[in-house]
Amino acid sequence: MKQDWNPLEGIMVERCCVLSMRAHSSSPASSFLICSFTDPLPCSVFAFRASWSADDWIDDDPFPASSFGETAVDNSLFPSLRSLGNDVPALVNLAFLRSFQRILAEGRLQAEVGLEVVDRLIPSYKFQQSICVLVGLVHRVVAEKKQIVFTGHSFGGAMSVLATIWLLEQCVKFDNKSQVIPFCLTFGSPLVGDGVFCHSLHREGWSRCFFHFVMPLDIIPRILLTPLASCKEELQAILHLACPKYLYFSLDVIGNSQLVAFFYSTILRNALLLSCHRACLAMGCANPFFGSLSAFVKLSPYRPFGTYCFFTRKGRLVNFKNSDAILHLLFYCLQLNPEQELAELAYGSLKEHLQYDTKVKEYLEVQYFVDVDYLERIPLSINDTLSNDRQVFGVNFEDLDLVSVPFSNCLSF
Repeated sequence: MKQDWNPLEGIMVERCCVLSMRAHSSSPASSFLICSFTDPLPCSVFAFRASWSADDWIDDDPFPASSFGETAVDNSLFPSLRSLGNDVPALVNLAFLRSFQRILAEGRLQAEVGLEVVDRLIPSYKFQQSICVLVGLVHRVVAEKKQIVFTGHSFGGAMSVLATIWLLEQCVKFDNKSQVIPFCLTFGSPLVGDGVFCHSLHREGWSRCFFHFVMPLDIIPRILLTPLASCKEELQAILHLACPKYLYFSLDVIGNSQLVAFFYSTILRNALLLSCHRACLAMGCANPFFGSLSAFVKLSPYRPFGTYCFFTRKGRLVNFKNSDAILHLLFYCLQLNPEQELAELAYGSLKEHLQYDTKVKEYLEVQYFVDVDYLERIPLSINDTLSNDRQVFGVNFEDLDLVSVPFSNCLSF
């Protein structure tokens, strides 16, 4: 597959963000918007609508395997998402998977797409007569040799991730090497899959297709680090406040909500446990307490993948590809300031989740980003000025409010 486009090009980032936000206002009967552009190159953008219902984030399965809501991936949709050594399937969020399956089964454009096209493209899929919407639109764009971009904000980001992998699977199935590689740009998206999920994408060379834009304090990208099955009521309270249509968003409202405070403290605690666990694994910790913790405390299976683009206070981007580094940053960026109350953090975090369009505009003004590809290049402190590169990293980490955190503890493994 060919790559003819830089996903971090400012104008496309802005278009994807605008469409992702606009999708929230689309009809409930429409799971996504589609918009075509001719510059900087011919492309079609699929923007998925978010859901603010807790039922779409954690599935009420009668026999849940885990309080984190994960399940084995649908092999008929995603055959590449497995471990080759022992043939273990990747784990994904069950509610997200079922939501994506419903999108494939919508059928609202059946009249415009011939069923024989669907049969030829996906002959073995059991819903082949009802997936005309996404299949028909995507493959019509594929035939036109357009760049395809899937995007979404919040829950919509998770749907765009699954849609991108689904299309990549189709390209592999039909050995379409001339097809332009699809891309996925998410804004404040939750995590989707486990370590096998991430490893499979890296093995297939697909990780480069995913760019996740994250505000340093946004709680939604961390939300699946906590067992949602045990706090569904609190999750619904958070989603209610995070909805762009909510008219009474204020510090007072959040400060008076015990559900929000409890949920935030739960996320912080689980993020800390997972961060410490991953750090101990990386360092080969021999402390017997570490083994006991692993046996009695269930940790989130979800892991970051692709490129994470963290916005700084000055509108710059600091980009990471290392999954463990991203996981640690998701925790460290969220730490409480000693003088800050939990309600203030919750308010600021939810506010950031609604401000991606503002941050993207700031990014367009500076068009500046730093790729952290080699962890050894990261300075041990902001005062380390041995080279220009180290000073640049230090300045950008300061913009992420990580001045008080030892970078070596946060990102070195």
